[in-house]
Amino acid sequence: MLKALRKALSGKEAEKTPCGCKDDYLTEVQLHEILEGYMKDINFEWTEWYEKFDKLHMRLSKREQRKREVVQEEQEQIPLSVLPYRRITSV
Repeated sequence: MLKALRKALSGKEAEKTPCGCKDDYLTEVQLHEILEGYMKDINFEWTEWYEKFDKLHMRLSKREQRKREVVQEEQEQIPLSVLPYRRITSV
């Protein structure tokens, strides 16, 4: 974004692209419009990435929840007599 902003604000780029500027200077309104355009692009990109992250987080949390349920069901199905015996020894 900084590179694009530098291009918009530099005098050399203003000569190449007609923006209606006098003496290669941007007016406050033109600068505001340019910055609004960049902010819209950034917000769009951020929203897209956030949605992808949110979907990934949901998938992972569902997967983790299913694993917990399976482990819990397995523990409920095993009778107490089959559980591993732990020997307690004195030190």
